[in-house]
Amino acid sequence: MLGTIELSGKTWFHYSEFGHDFWVRNETDGQHEILFDEKDGKKEIREQFLFMPYPARIGATQEIKYSTIRLMSTDSEVTTPAGKLECFHYQIEDARDFVISNYVSPGVGVVKHVFNERSLGRKVYEMKSFKLMDDEDASDTDKEETESTGE
Repeated sequence: MLGTIELSGKTWFHYSEFGHDFWVRNETDGQHEILFDEKDGKKEIREQFLFMPYPARIGATQEIKYSTIRLMSTDSEVTTPAGKLECFHYQIEDARDFVISNYVSPGVGVVKHVFNERSLGRKVYEMKSFKLMDDEDASDTDKEETESTGE
């Protein structure tokens, strides 16, 4: 995680992947994502959407731009350096020739992210640690929470 931003009284968490910046937030209905455009040194919201809904039924799909997101499992047990967590497993198939497996623990967020792309290969990101916090504590997020391993 690279930092946070406050919008309309809500904290959004910033991360970067392959040169693209993302801001995400967990809510009771799933992980939301917000995309910005930069204009005159200011961020302007381009789009806000529910990216990975939960709860959801296994096999449920959602179309977002070039991607199809499918819930594969609601009870995947994932072990990372942050510990063992019960996760929803989402598979994201993209028309631009890559597949992503995201393991999301409700109330915590993405704990493991596996990116497979023909020309870039396979990258695995795992949560190293986490601290559950309420909105008042969200600004205390100065430590890195993911690590990447190329496989």
